[in-house]
Amino acid sequence: MIEFRHPLRKTPLLRTSRGVALVAVIWVTSVLAIIATSVATSSKTETSLSRNRVENAQARALADAGVQRALLTLLSQHGARTKSDNGQSTNPTTGPGLALIQGLQPLRRDGTEYVWPFNSGSVRISVHLESGKINLNAENEELLGGLLRSTGLTPTDVRSITDTVLDFRDPDSEQRTYGRETAGYVALGLKYGAKNRNFEAVDELLLIPGVTRSLYQKIRPALTVYSAVQGFNPNYAPIEAFMALPGVDRQEAIALLQRRQNMLEDDFRQSLPASSLYSSNVAPVMTIIADATTKSGAGFTREAIIALVPSENPPYYIFSWD
Repeated sequence: MIEFRHPLRKTPLLRTSRGVALVAVIWVTSVLAIIATSVATSSKTETSLSRNRVENAQARALADAGVQRALLTLLSQHGARTKSDNGQSTNPTTGPGLALIQGLQPLRRDGTEYVWPFNSGSVRISVHLESGKINLNAENEELLGGLLRSTGLTPTDVRSITDTVLDFRDPDSEQRTYGRETAGYVALGLKYGAKNRNFEAVDELLLIPGVTRSLYQKIRPALTVYSAVQGFNPNYAPIEAFMALPGVDRQEAIALLQRRQNMLEDDFRQSLPASSLYSSNVAPVMTIIADATTKSGAGFTREAIIALVPSENPPYYIFSWD
């Protein structure tokens, strides 16, 4: 009996098995490569996020350190003023009687910027006495109108926003000619109305119809709720407050600021024309702005509104810490 052998019959099956194995190896290799890439990318992302968190934390700590150092300096200056026996007010950078803590640079309270270097970065500090601003809760209708006008608003918009601000905070429900009481807000589809009591924070202006975010940013530096007086103290006023005065444009306001930088407080005040829009009030409430930048470029800005109360413990009160 003759046997017939067909050795090539198994060859296609063998080739198929080898092909499947090769595909499986390639597939597994690809999956492992994707997993490895994903793990590496995830690790890199986590490292980057961790680094950013550390840098942001450093910037925040720098800004807070800047505010604390400014506060220590201001308390030192305040104590030096109260101990001065000449009975006259003094310029915080050149006047007599400033027994400052050694190593602390005296600070002006008119928005002048100072740069303080630290090991891990630097901080730009400025102090703004609230008495140099226009109080939203005082009888400052003329100044408020002038401030709005200085931004380029039309006379109609100036009158409308001014009257609406006054209606917002007065206790009655009588609408001014161009203002709005609660019914006016409802007519605009708003779910709130006139507050009928004082502003508690400057950012409540954003509730006023017509006050856009852009407009708010332009007028915010000149406004406060902490001075409690009519007018503003020119010794500490920002440029926006001077531009609220009748007949004062930006160039004239800049000239006033430049002149103030080179004069004692009393001399500067006496050099100004008499005006009922100026105040001599010096309330111990101020905004401290600390803009910190680390060596790696991370940044953080701390803005704190603080009142000095040396007779208390601690000798200050924090209104806001933003």
